[in-house]
Amino acid sequence: MVCSVALAAIGQASAQENPFAFETTEYSFGTISEDTAQVSGHLDYTNRSSKDLIITRVLTSCSCVSAHATDSIVKPGQTSSIEFSFKPLNFPGNIDKQVFIYSSEDDIQSTETIFLTGIVTPTTNPLNEYRYSFGDLYVKQKQVRFGDSGNKQVERINCYNNTDEILSLSVDPTILPQGVMFRTEPEQIPPRTKGELVFSFDPEKAQTEDRISVALPLRGMEGDKENQPNIQIIIE
Repeated sequence: MVCSVALAAIGQASAQENPFAFETTEYSFGTISEDTAQVSGHLDYTNRSSKDLIITRVLTSCSCVSAHATDSIVKPGQTSSIEFSFKPLNFPGNIDKQVFIYSSEDDIQSTETIFLTGIVTPTTNPLNEYRYSFGDLYVKQKQVRFGDSGNKQVERINCYNNTDEILSLSVDPTILPQGVMFRTEPEQIPPRTKGELVFSFDPEKAQTEDRISVALPLRGMEGDKENQPNIQIIIE
């Protein structure tokens, strides 16, 4: 009997500690395409405490999610909501994101957490695979980094030729760091086709052990020669 009373008291204390009364703290976006620009939703809650509930901040577990409280101060018994949006591009697969709500109850640990779920189907647009673009040349990264292992190394950057012309890319050998070689695979990238920028590094041919960082312009792209696409080469 004493144990039951103690457990009931703990339950009441827990309810008092959390002023948020959500019907559910899970929200599903359902099945969406990676090509969808953005999806949004909200969850309502009521302040079940006897004092003003002050929302101090709302954070998310991923930069792909943004969220905010519609009211910063919620009176006792008042209903308000947390609104959120999700950008699925580059996040195919299961959605497993969180929204953390901080209040005047405890600004160090979140008072309540919302769980966002759903499924993102892969993009059907080949250009969405690439994070960066140099005009009509799309690349997945703009930086190549070689370590100090002492061994020969090869780094590849996936690219896409979004032009109607064959691309033959090259670099200025006078700017290329010692020990670094460049080629593309294939050597000529056909129109509307994927390819690779291939950088290889032979440390035995390098003339210095100092850290090197070079912005390497790519030749072969039409446009202003002073604004050529650059790939950052870093040797550590």
